[in-house]
Amino acid sequence: MKKLFILILMVSLVTTVTYAQSSTATPTLFTAKAIEATTLIGTGFRPVYASPTGMLTTNYTAPTITRIDTSYYSVPAAEFRRSQGGNVLFSNGEISGVNGSSDTLIAPVNLPHKAIITKFTFCYKDNSGNTNMQAQMMNTTVNSPNRIVLINTAVTSTTVVGGNNYGCVNAPNIAIPTIANDNTSYWIRVIPKSQQGNDYDNWVAGGGLRIVHFLIEYKLTN
Repeated sequence: MKKLFILILMVSLVTTVTYAQSSTATPTLFTAKAIEATTLIGTGFRPVYASPTGMLTTNYTAPTITRIDTSYYSVPAAEFRRSQGGNVLFSNGEISGVNGSSDTLIAPVNLPHKAIITKFTFCYKDNSGNTNMQAQMMNTTVNSPNRIVLINTAVTSTTVVGGNNYGCVNAPNIAIPTIANDNTSYWIRVIPKSQQGNDYDNWVAGGGLRIVHFLIEYKLTN
């Protein structure tokens, strides 16, 4: 009779385990005793972590968090000044070089460290038939202060006919998109450029060439 009772009990346990394994309910473990796992064998007491797949381990790996949201950084015309010092023409939130001069206008860029530039847009007013503006974002490395590296291909305004002569242009590519504030500073340079291809021309009368603003789109990594 005792042997028959043990056999019935074993069959009952097997039936219960089989049912639990085939059930669609969330598995739950209840125990009042110690649990041993060969994967946790080692020396001394150690913290135990669970992986995303439910595996127990003594090793902790911090999750990688990546931000993919796009942020925007605006450089208004009011930020620009002459690289040689002196006056500029500022009106209604727009800026221009002095008529007849070949002044270079510059403005600082202060993006977050490790930001990745995804888009660089130059908005302007251009009603000159002979001269446009060329804009470049540049950097200066701390340990090589005389070395200037282009951060993106130059973008050039084009004469806008009709309306208020306003337009915007995007950089076709960004050669060095990642910001490294630990050893580099960044700035934008705008020069008047002849439509005949000369690097420098003169700013035109009447504010015919004006910087409106720059818009830089970027993303942050962890």
